[in-house]
Amino acid sequence: MSPLQKISRSMVFRKIRKSRSQKPERQFLSYSDINFCLLIWGIGRDEDLEQLIELENMLKADGKQVISCCYINAKETSLRAATNRVVFTKKDLSIFGKPSDTVLNQLKNKPFDVVFDVSRQSSVPLLYILANANSTLFCGTDGNPDFDFNFRIETANYPETGRKFVLEQFIFYLKKIQPRS
Repeated sequence: MSPLQKISRSMVFRKIRKSRSQKPERQFLSYSDINFCLLIWGIGRDEDLEQLIELENMLKADGKQVISCCYINAKETSLRAATNRVVFTKKDLSIFGKPSDTVLNQLKNKPFDVVFDVSRQSSVPLLYILANANSTLFCGTDGNPDFDFNFRIETANYPETGRKFVLEQFIFYLKKIQPRS
């Protein structure tokens, strides 16, 4: 790991610790109590757009409002942002990997019920998005051990596990949560 990567990771970890102390208490929610979702993921190429749209539509079919935040690990992309989609690339990052204020402001002051992080691995730009997200419940995979998720699914032993399967598992388990009477 280069010195610049070490510095950028330590900066984002400081931001995560600070955001944990300032945010309201986290809690588990039943899937029926969830209305507003943030879907986060990082991709390496534009071809994964179809899969992103499929995941968005899966949540919308259940009556959930969805905003997708997609980091593309390239300098240019043909994928464009939409009303419910935040797209950013390497050129939208600072030298330390922090997304620009333009990107962060699109998600600021939006209270999400749940954040679904379906990325395959940890990345500094997505950690900043997670640290800035105002959410009650955070769901992620063990591919991102750098963030303290409320609910984490193990995928390390199953490399063929796709993002759709991970999201389906989150939904399955959240439907099993029984609210307290």
